[in-house]
Amino acid sequence: MCNANISNQEFENITIKKGQLVTSLDHLSKQTNLSVQEVRTTLKNLKSTNDITVESTSKYTLITVNDYVALNLDTSTTTNNQQSNNNQSTNNQQQYKKDKKNNKNEKNKKNNNSHHHSFKNIEIIVDMFCDICPNLDKPLVTNQDKANLNLILQKYLLSEIKKCFIYINQSDFLMGKSTDFKANFSWVINPTNFEKIKSGKYKTYVSIPATSTNKSSKDYSFYLDVCQEQLKSVPTLF
Repeated sequence: MCNANISNQEFENITIKKGQLVTSLDHLSKQTNLSVQEVRTTLKNLKSTNDITVESTSKYTLITVNDYVALNLDTSTTTNNQQSNNNQSTNNQQQYKKDKKNNKNEKNKKNNNSHHHSFKNIEIIVDMFCDICPNLDKPLVTNQDKANLNLILQKYLLSEIKKCFIYINQSDFLMGKSTDFKANFSWVINPTNFEKIKSGKYKTYVSIPATSTNKSSKDYSFYLDVCQEQLKSVPTLF
């Protein structure tokens, strides 16, 4: 049908009418990538359904597409629908690109806001460290420190970080009062060290002197909170 005449044309002293096609089995075979036998079978099937009429001569085959006008109108409608679909597809693609761009801008905006929020929290943590642990060196925040702080912020609230800094200020070891070691900001916010501090590993120990029942000269140390719990269990005299 695509190759059929759209108007009457003269061919070898005969008129090829609208909806007719002059061709050959070999030519159709090359056009459709079918074998000659497959072309014959296809034409036979189309003839049996009265879709086409075939007239063969020694020189060519004349194929007439039955109801060509009606089929052509259907094709025009299909073409219009295809154009409409193509336009809709184009509009959809343009809208997709627009939405993708907007989503990208929104994502960048969120990332910028997140970065700003993270930077603000880092400033708060640094100020908090200086206020709670004034006897420790003032932090010089490095890129590695920022990365460590972001890891901590993903896991803990500012209130929990503040509590950890309070533990540090109460620890003789971390404040450099019991040994030559003295904690600094970079050491504190190392995720591994931070977990140890938060778990109470470096809380100040209380030394219990030897008694008559404990004649060993070696001091026994306990966590301060453990001692307090033990004292609660001692019965009062009154």
